[in-house]
Amino acid sequence: NGDFNFSGGTLSTPAIELHGGSFDWLNGTLHVASFTGNLINQGGILSPGNSPGNSAGSTAITGNYAHQAGATLDIEIGGSAPILDYDQVSVSGIVTLGGELRLSLIDGFVPTTGGTFIILDALGGISGQFSNVINGTRLDTADGNGSFLVHYGPGSQFDPDSVVLSDYMTALIGDLNADGFVGIADLNIVLGNWNQAVPPGDPLADPSGDDFVGVADLNLVLGNWNAGTPPEAQANIPEPGAGVFVLAGLGSLLGRKRRRVCSL
Repeated sequence: NGDFNFSGGTLSTPAIELHGGSFDWLNGTLHVASFTGNLINQGGILSPGNSPGNSAGSTAITGNYAHQAGATLDIEIGGSAPILDYDQVSVSGIVTLGGELRLSLIDGFVPTTGGTFIILDALGGISGQFSNVINGTRLDTADGNGSFLVHYGPGSQFDPDSVVLSDYMTALIGDLNADGFVGIADLNIVLGNWNQAVPPGDPLADPSGDDFVGVADLNLVLGNWNAGTPPEAQANIPEPGAGVFVLAGLGSLLGRKRRRVCSL
């Protein structure tokens, strides 16, 4: 019946019930199997289930759930069975989205392309959108080794009142534009940002992850040249010669900024 302020650390509990009181969630990670009342996540991490660590579970919210701008929904996927193998959130009321979605594969599980995962279901419907992925677009897993298509809300090819993951794709090193093929478009992304510093955590043109666009990134693209399934328009792109891998002919790029897109 009172006011509970949660602003850091980790809270793991089977159940939380509000009977006229309030749960003020500013920060921290919450593991809870059952929440009775309206839950407002202002800046914390909701991790379904009531135990921390790599373990799937569920969170059932009897009420509305507001996933605000600073919030994170942390979903672990270790198999095809909901709750037993992968996390699931069920909400009896309305879900309002605004924060991020984070996906993690656990227990060595590698999803099939045709697999689907219902990670959130809202009987009252879903409004808003995640800040890091809109309906029908791809979201990388936390380890960067793959990605899912994420579907929810109006326009979803599945139930608009659910968040559904589908079409898992293993990451292709060097595929910077995420078209499933390493080719000219990816090379131009690197060369168009040559010698530029990359903000920490931003993978644009920086597949090496060293926060700088340079030789290491170029070699990752060229080292995986023509990998994947080429788009129809790029089906006949030839592989580069072995000399390219030692950057012969590209010496003029080194040591200075280059913003012009390369055309081969």
